[in-house]
Amino acid sequence: MKKRIILTALATTALALGGCSGEKASDSSSSSVSGKTKKSKVVDVYVSQMDNIADALEEVTDEKSAKKAAQAITKASKELEALSETVEGMSDIEKGMMFASRSQDFVAVQTRLATSMQKIAAENPEYIEMIQEEMEKMPEWKK
Repeated sequence: MKKRIILTALATTALALGGCSGEKASDSSSSSVSGKTKKSKVVDVYVSQMDNIADALEEVTDEKSAKKAAQAITKASKELEALSETVEGMSDIEKGMMFASRSQDFVAVQTRLATSMQKIAAENPEYIEMIQEEMEKMPEWKK
């Protein structure tokens, strides 16, 4: 029981921090049009990939669906990794502006992720480690 609570807390924290460090695009007054477009793409891809993960996590009921969720996380990680160079070249202010531009989307998807992870930890704790291992491989977008 104690292990389940700890894993749930870790998973929830990882999801929350992942969303903060993976903040997405909006605009910066000095950005070019192509810069804004690139940032918008980052936002769209991030939200889309997090939605894909949340969809997969919400379907976890057995080992097969847990493996499918882990595969969805792996695929999302690859998509996000492809955008890392764009994000890592941004200042903290630019990253913050991206997050602010889609904050409702980020909160909604992170809530879905956290709820799903908690449900899996409570109902199928044997699958949480498999999923968490893949979550830990996701890129962290830092300066």
